[in-house]
Amino acid sequence: MAARTWRDLFAIDLRSLAALRMAVAALVLVDLLQRVPLIGAHYTDGGIVPRALALQHWLDPAPSLSLHQLNGSYGFATGLFALAGLFAVMLLLGFATRIATVASWVLLLSLQHRNYYVLDGGDMLLRLLLFWMMFLPCGARWSLDAQRRRSNEPGRAILSIASMALLLQFVMVYVVAGVAKNGAAWHAEGTAIGHAIGQGYWNTALGDWLFRYPQFSRVLSPLVVWFEILGPLVMFVPASTPLIRTVMVVLFALFQIGLGTTIELNLFPWANFAASLAFVPSEFWDRSLRGKARTSDEITRMLGPAQAIVAIALLYAVAANLSFLGLFKMPSIIGKAGNAVGMVQRWNLYAPRPEDRDFNFEVLARLNDGTVVRLVGPRGDDDWPSIRNLRLPDGLVLAVTNASDDERRAIQTVHDRHRNRYYMHKMHYPQRPVDLRPQHYLDWIAREWNADRLESRRVEKLWLFGLTRRIMGGPPEAPTRVVIGEWWARSRGKTTDQM
Repeated sequence: MAARTWRDLFAIDLRSLAALRMAVAALVLVDLLQRVPLIGAHYTDGGIVPRALALQHWLDPAPSLSLHQLNGSYGFATGLFALAGLFAVMLLLGFATRIATVASWVLLLSLQHRNYYVLDGGDMLLRLLLFWMMFLPCGARWSLDAQRRRSNEPGRAILSIASMALLLQFVMVYVVAGVAKNGAAWHAEGTAIGHAIGQGYWNTALGDWLFRYPQFSRVLSPLVVWFEILGPLVMFVPASTPLIRTVMVVLFALFQIGLGTTIELNLFPWANFAASLAFVPSEFWDRSLRGKARTSDEITRMLGPAQAIVAIALLYAVAANLSFLGLFKMPSIIGKAGNAVGMVQRWNLYAPRPEDRDFNFEVLARLNDGTVVRLVGPRGDDDWPSIRNLRLPDGLVLAVTNASDDERRAIQTVHDRHRNRYYMHKMHYPQRPVDLRPQHYLDWIAREWNADRLESRRVEKLWLFGLTRRIMGGPPEAPTRVVIGEWWARSRGKTTDQM
C-alpha cells in the first residue's frame, strides 16, 4: 500500500512528460526570438554589457560557465542563438531528445550567464526545468524518437529521483514564494495586489483597470499567499490524487493567466504552467485520448550515477530554498558551485511586499550644437510629465525638444523591450548590484546616437533621470525626479555613486 501511494504521488505519466517537453521547448524558442532584437545591445562587446562587465559579476559569487563569453562579436552571438534555436526545435519534435535537452540546458545557461542583469524568475525556472528534464525520458511519447523506436520505454509512467525532483521543484517555487510574502501588505493591510498592479512600468491595461478597485486587492492579497502555500501541498494528498491534481492544474493555470494578463511578467507565468503539466495524471490522458496506455506499469529508476547526481542537486535545491528563507546558512563554496551550474533558487516575486512607489526613466542629451533633446521618454508618456526645461548647475535654462522618431528609434526600441526594462528596473533598486552602473547604459546610448550623426549633432552630455511617485495610500503626487547618472564626451561618464 505504501509503495502504491509513493508511486501515485511521485511518478510522472510519460505523456505528461511529453507535454512538458513541448511546452518548455516552445518557451525556449519564444525566449530566443524575444532576445534576437537585443543581441547587439545585450550580448556583444559593443553593447550595454560587454564581456568584461559580465565577468565582474560572475567572478564573484561564482565563475561564469558561458560559451557566449568566448567571443564578443555580433556574428558569434547570432551563431549561438541559431544553434540554441536548432536544439530547441529538436526538443519540440522529440528528435534525439536527450541530446537536445542537454544542449538546450547548456546553451540557455550560457546565455543567461552572459548577461545576468536582464534575468527574472521565469529564466530561473525555465533553466531548472531543463536541468531536471535531462534525467527523465522526455522523448518516450509524442516524439520522433518514439516513432523511430529510439525510445524503448514500455511503461506508462516514470518513478525516479528525477521525477520527484521535478514535482518538488514546482512545490518549492510556490511554497517559498508564499512564505516569503510575510509583509503586512499581503496580510493585515491587503494592499499588495494593488501595489503590484499599480506599477505602471509593468502593468497591463487589465491591471490598470483593476487597480481602480482597491477592494479587489484587499480580498485577493491574503488569498494569493495561502493559495501559493497550500495549493501545491494539496496535490500530494494521497486520496483521490488524480482528481485533485487535475483540478489543481486547472486552478494554477487560471492563476498564472491572471498574473500574466495583469502584470508583464514575461515567461514566468507560462514557465510555471509548463511545470504544472508534470502533475497531469494518467487518468486524464486515458479519458481525453479515449484509450488506455499500452501498460499500467511504472518504470522505476532510483539507482545509478545519474540518479545520484539528481539526488545531490535536489538536496542542494532544498537547502538553497531554506537559505533564501533564512532558515539555513548555505556554505559559501557550495553556494558558488550551485550558482555556477544554474541551480539558483530565489522565489521572491513581490516578497516580502511589492514596492509602494511607481518608477520610470528619461534620457536627455545636449548635443554639440547646444540643443537639448529627449532620446528616451518615460514609458506611458501620458501618465508621466516629461522635462520641458532643463536647468543647469550654472543657472542656465535650456528648452528640451523631442528627438524625431527616426532619430531615436534604435535606442527607444531597445529601451522599451521587456528585458531592457528589467535591466533598468534593477538599476532603480536602492540596493542595486555594485557592478550595475548607469554609465554603461549611457556609454551605449552615446555610441548608438553618434554612429550616424554629423559632428554638430553628436552627444556632448547625457542625463539619465529616474522618476518615482507613490502608487496608493494618499492623494496624487507629482513625480520625484533625480539624476541617476551623467555622461559627457570628454570624461566618459559619471553616476550618482560618484557624485
